[in-house]
Amino acid sequence: VEPVIEGEIVPAEEVPDLLAEMAPPPVELPATKTAQEDSDDPQLFKTVLTGARLVNEMKARYPEMPETEILTRLEGSLIGEDHYRTCLVVTLTEATQGKNH
Repeated sequence: VEPVIEGEIVPAEEVPDLLAEMAPPPVELPATKTAQEDSDDPQLFKTVLTGARLVNEMKARYPEMPETEILTRLEGSLIGEDHYRTCLVVTLTEATQGKNH
């Protein structure tokens, strides 16, 4: 079964390149006061990690490693066996403790 991206059948060997193209660039928060600081609501998320972002970080850290090897190493954790599906890992702040609703 070939992965489908935006209605197009893509050969499996092209999926790593497509994942890299689809990954958003890292976001840097401004040093100025944020909307969250202006709000009375506590910040709930400490960190957010996507499979695509982790692939990009590994490519930057290990430029000599082929992307297919990176995907294979992450397979079963943040990257699915098809190297197309991924997940999101969120770390919550202490402000979320005791708020299980």
